[in-house]
Amino acid sequence: MMMRLRLLLLALAGGLCLLLALLHLLRPFPTSHALANEIYCVVPAGDATGPFPICDQVFDSIQAAVDTAVGGEEIRVAAGLYTDVQTRSGIEQIVFLDKNVSLAGGYLPPFTAVPDPIANPTTLDAQNGGRVIYVLTDTISTISGLHLTGGNASGQGNGFGSCSTGGGLFGTGAILTLTQNIISGNLAEMGSGLNNSGCGGGLAFHNGSLTMLENTVQNNTAAAASTGTGGGIYINNSNYLLQGNEIVGNTAVTSGGGAHVGFGGGLILIDSSGTLSHNNIIGNQAVLAGDFGYGGGIYIARFNDEPATVLLNNNLIQENVALVQPSPSGDPNTTYAGDGGGLYLLNYEEADANFAITMTQNEFLSNTSTLTGSAGLAGGLFMSNRSPDGLTSLHFSHNLVAGNTAVYSSTSPSLQAFGGGLIMGRLDATLRHNRYISNTAIVSGTQGLVGGVYIYGGEALLQNEILQGNAAVQSGGGDIGGLGLEAATATLENVVLIDNQAAETGGLWIIASAVTVSHPTIARNGTGKAVTIRDPSVVENGPAVPSTVTLTNVIIAEQSMGIHVEANNSMSATGVLWHMVPTPTVVGPLATFTISQQQVGNPAFAADGYHITESSAARFAGVASPVLLDVDGEGRPSPPSLGADEYWTNRLLLPLVFR
Repeated sequence: MMMRLRLLLLALAGGLCLLLALLHLLRPFPTSHALANEIYCVVPAGDATGPFPICDQVFDSIQAAVDTAVGGEEIRVAAGLYTDVQTRSGIEQIVFLDKNVSLAGGYLPPFTAVPDPIANPTTLDAQNGGRVIYVLTDTISTISGLHLTGGNASGQGNGFGSCSTGGGLFGTGAILTLTQNIISGNLAEMGSGLNNSGCGGGLAFHNGSLTMLENTVQNNTAAAASTGTGGGIYINNSNYLLQGNEIVGNTAVTSGGGAHVGFGGGLILIDSSGTLSHNNIIGNQAVLAGDFGYGGGIYIARFNDEPATVLLNNNLIQENVALVQPSPSGDPNTTYAGDGGGLYLLNYEEADANFAITMTQNEFLSNTSTLTGSAGLAGGLFMSNRSPDGLTSLHFSHNLVAGNTAVYSSTSPSLQAFGGGLIMGRLDATLRHNRYISNTAIVSGTQGLVGGVYIYGGEALLQNEILQGNAAVQSGGGDIGGLGLEAATATLENVVLIDNQAAETGGLWIIASAVTVSHPTIARNGTGKAVTIRDPSVVENGPAVPSTVTLTNVIIAEQSMGIHVEANNSMSATGVLWHMVPTPTVVGPLATFTISQQQVGNPAFAADGYHITESSAARFAGVASPVLLDVDGEGRPSPPSLGADEYWTNRLLLPLVFR
């Protein structure tokens, strides 16, 4: 019995070995000219092709190397100029990338030294004959050290609807990494008319995963004379990581008329999730000469019902413009407007799932919504939620919003500039430790509404926010210099409103809102009022409900008027220090206002205008407060001081005792 079992096992083993041998003989052999993980080298046409010992094969065309590859190859491209546009499936480009390869420039023969794209530029110039690179679906590719220029996607296939996509590079359904490339001087669409539009002058990416590290995307155009989206970069329905890139001088639309608009001069992110970190987004424009511009630097929007997350961290967004000037042939009766000079973010009605935005340690500097136009919203940032169902949450912390302008020069005195620094609508927002400095609603003109920050709808928590030197109108006048709240539910803690300018209300303006304000410092805000609780009958962005406002532990200094409670509102204030306020309070008809524990005294500010000094009348003059830390994160004693700051003779040790 054992002998038979042993013979049976031997027979089965022999049969298995024979079967494996037959399968081995029948398997397809790799072609002799292409093996995975080989090194392919490319030199410009006419240059010596080696032999170079490190190169398994040498080509004088990048496309030839890609065509030969089976996947896994490293393609090293020598310095020089490559202009050979290829046609694949009716689409024209220098490189049709349909293999899993790495493509790297900056080499010198014999291809053994570390590549240096700066010293050894490798330029792919399509000379307006098509795109520079097309990256096909289901590829996993890396492109580095190349200069992509002269691309033109006009009339090329496989775009988004009627949109010509990706003048320099277009990728769809791929996993793509771009490192240390220069993408400049490319165009997505050169035509005109409503049926033409350009998406991604420098590059466009769709339905995949994109990583961009230390690239320069510069002087690209999405559309020459039609609708343009994403002058530099267009990303749609993808995951992304953009880190350490220079996105400079791109334009969504250069000229146009007839309701043509530009979205995202520098870059546009549609229905996508990802991170923007340590990028410089400078000098981009949504519209050079046209009708409407949205997002001079960045445009972010969501239309679908998929949850999305966006993180902006340590970026510089500077000197971007949403609309530079109206269309040269424009109608003088038309409103030519720009919204969101630095950033425009919108969650559309169709988007029902949660949308989470986090912005930390960014700088939004000297952006403009409209340089010479009729009207403008938000020189720095415009962020709004239109979705009735999906929660749009914003965490905005440790950012600097400075020197932004809603309208630089108005061509129509009947229209208005709104929100020099930040406009935020219908968001669930937390704003902490941000600074809004020297933003202006309008520079040359008279109709300026809000110089600093405007929040309408939604719920907001503002902690340790500093609004300083903002102006509704630079030359004087205007409605709100510092902070405006409309139809909102808001909690303000340690908010500093100083040196803002507006004829009507320089400090805090509230309408149709429920607001709790603890430990504010409000000082030297123009010739108008420090605080206005506006009559709800004039509300524009919500129901005309009365405001209920609570003020606790307040400093109001050097204001013509202190607090004005207009008709039909209610307000209570506890713990108020007045200094150089000739008219502390005015109460309108059918309004209620109660005030307790008020005093007159000098807050004795330090040179910065809001920290108090040892002799301040605000020290230890407050009432018990749930706010345990001051504007600098230092502990509060019991009783606390009035205003945003606590004074400590030893700032390192004493706060620890009282926390």
